[in-house]
Amino acid sequence: MSPVPSTSSSKLNTSGVHTPQFLSSTTTTTLSGLQEGYSSEQWGPWRSHGLLLQQSIRQLKWQDNAAAILKLMAQYSSSVKSQQQSSLSRDEFIRLLHDHSVLDDDAGRRRIEAQHLWDVFDRDQDGQLTETDLLAGLIAVDPFTPHDIESPSGMLRMQFIFLYFDEDRNGQLDLKEITALLMHLRQLRAV
Repeated sequence: MSPVPSTSSSKLNTSGVHTPQFLSSTTTTTLSGLQEGYSSEQWGPWRSHGLLLQQSIRQLKWQDNAAAILKLMAQYSSSVKSQQQSSLSRDEFIRLLHDHSVLDDDAGRRRIEAQHLWDVFDRDQDGQLTETDLLAGLIAVDPFTPHDIESPSGMLRMQFIFLYFDEDRNGQLDLKEITALLMHLRQLRAV
């Protein structure tokens, strides 16, 4: 069984800033838009989070947005992970959101909203947001991302919706989590 292709490699561009492979124009893909090495016979319709991010960036023509977000992320990051990738701590993430007026002005509410975003964006719960975590999360919550569950961005959004309700991160929704999902849907219908 071959592993899912990695999306963590990067290279330096002419300005000395790294460019993740998924933003590079030289990313190798097949005619189907899947990364080289991806076997649909092996994986079926399932696609990894990293692959969905690559496809979503191309689908939404988000290359410039992603590059700008990564540049901004580097300005707020006090740590650099392997291959010069930035990561954000919770406080750095909240400061970035606050400084760019992403959240409500009410300080208490802002902290709660930021905490919800952090909990979902930090997929592996390691206390750091990677570039992949941040870009995928922002695409998923962007109101302009199409609500087409057959598209890469729709599938990516569905992963985040699932993570939002899977509070214990065990990969399954228990009765309490399904109830929370249904209550949320009921509230949305009432609006």
